[in-house]
Order: sequence, then C-alpha cells, then structure tokens
Amino acid sequence: MRERKPSVGSRSAGVVARQAGIDCQAPNLEYVKVDSNHLGLSSSIVVFRILAGNLAR
Repeated sequence: MRERKPSVGSRSAGVVARQAGIDCQAPNLEYVKVDSNHLGLSSSIVVFRILAGNLAR
C-alpha cells in the first residue's frame, strides 16, 4: 500500500466547500482539519508540523 499523504484543510476557511476538498477515490490521502482561516493555513505552525512530519518520512 502507498504511504498516506496529508491533505490539510479548514472548516472555517469558507473558500471551498469542505466536501469539494475530499476525494473519496484517493485512499492514500489522510484528511487533516486544522483551526485556521484560508490565509492562515500558509503560516499555521500546526500545518508546518504536519508537512515537516510528512517530509521526514
């Protein structure tokens, strides 16, 4: 099985409907919800930790 990759999103971003960001046909994605708005995703320490953990694997 392929290694799972993070797909980071926010329920409160309000840019894209949450359902539109979920691909049920991609079993190798791990959906991670963070507490941030859309612009804040690019500077969120939680997002950086998720991405750093994935890159370290």
